[in-house]
Amino acid sequence: MMPAVRVRPSDVDRILEEVRAVGVEWRGTRFEIYRNELIAHATPTPEFVASFRSDERRQRLTFEAGAQIMQLLMAERVWNLLDSRRLKATLRKIFDSGPAVDAPVDDRPRNTLLELVAAALLSGRFSVQLTAEKEDVRLHHPVLGRGAVECKRPLHAGTLRSNLDHIADQLRNRARDGSTYGVAVIGGDRIAQMAGQGFEGESAVDAYAGVGDRALAIAKVLDSISKDQTCSIASVAARALVVVTGAVLVRRPRPILQPVASVIELPLGDATPTELQHAFEANRNSALSDVVVVHQRR
Repeated sequence: MMPAVRVRPSDVDRILEEVRAVGVEWRGTRFEIYRNELIAHATPTPEFVASFRSDERRQRLTFEAGAQIMQLLMAERVWNLLDSRRLKATLRKIFDSGPAVDAPVDDRPRNTLLELVAAALLSGRFSVQLTAEKEDVRLHHPVLGRGAVECKRPLHAGTLRSNLDHIADQLRNRARDGSTYGVAVIGGDRIAQMAGQGFEGESAVDAYAGVGDRALAIAKVLDSISKDQTCSIASVAARALVVVTGAVLVRRPRPILQPVASVIELPLGDATPTELQHAFEANRNSALSDVVVVHQRR
């Protein structure tokens, strides 16, 4: 896996000013903490590196800062395609008060950001729409009609199955409301963070390979669960996306904090109609090809 474009301090300031332009203030929120963390340590001092390695909370904060800023950059690609009032309401939820790290289990701001990322990931193939209290993202295709996306951020690997079961229940409800196909999106940031090691990498290539390995590990477990006869996710979701974001301290050629991301997309079930397969294959990488490495597991 080759690394995506490096996130620079100017990228962080630019995206936050874009948020302000929509009408949502970022100063005084957790994103100001993330911004300060990433920018102040774009070129970490030896003192920071030593502190980083000895302070578990600092590691978790930098990982979270990278994860959230990276997702915000990924999500930005769809903003101009969305209803402006709905976008503003969504960003207000994302920038709502909440801890910068160690968030509660039911974390509305981060959950909402994942929904916006999901819309961006699928916007090259479908028309996307955010809804108020219904599906996380509504899809529309000129041939296939309406579809639904449901997103979950499992607390740890042990809750992946229950989250997939919940998504399956939600997609069945969406089908009763008129949806004809579904997509399951799993945000793996909490699972990946709990994997322990991996906050450092020798090079940028190692950093992206590390986050890609974490995404692949989650995708393999998801694939296995979907084939269990007691799990119904494959009967209601044509695709699953695994999104993993974070930050890695890259050691060479000089220490630098690098936000990283990986997305793995895998088909579910063996009976997906040909038209639906073609819809998911078309323009798969177009929306995010210059921001994040996107892979498909066949």
